[in-house]
Amino acid sequence: IQGTDGVVYHRWQTAPNSFFSDWHSLGGNIDGLTIARNKDGRMEIFAKGLDNSIYHRWQKSPNGPFDKWHFLGGNVRQIQSVENDDGRIELIAIAKDYGILRNIQSVPNGPFIGWETFGSNAKTFCIAKQGNGCVIIFAIQINGELRYISQKSPGSWI
Repeated sequence: IQGTDGVVYHRWQTAPNSFFSDWHSLGGNIDGLTIARNKDGRMEIFAKGLDNSIYHRWQKSPNGPFDKWHFLGGNVRQIQSVENDDGRIELIAIAKDYGILRNIQSVPNGPFIGWETFGSNAKTFCIAKQGNGCVIIFAIQINGELRYISQKSPGSWI
């Protein structure tokens, strides 16, 4: 979770169906975060820094310790993550200029390809997965209009 001090904190179960650990700091100086699970089971945290860039850190192994923070770039207002049915994590964001951006892993558990423009004039958005595995984005435009776009097949927008 994000603490009131802008730092990311986490805790974990010490054993299945057991107690949780104390809270531990993962550092950072953030203004928003989202979490996704890699195909191999490792958790990955994505955080919007106070500079509006995205940073991420991931577990080195499933249920293991986290690596340090890494820079992913971007200049964003809002960020969300989704796990595609093909195993890749995809990030959707609203840029400071209100454009919609996306960044996706090149392969499951792999590096991200870089930010791509995906739409424009969005004030806020939410994402969900439909019953067929396709991701859908609902966005409220600057003019107040509600719009949506859906993947054509799981993992593919075209």
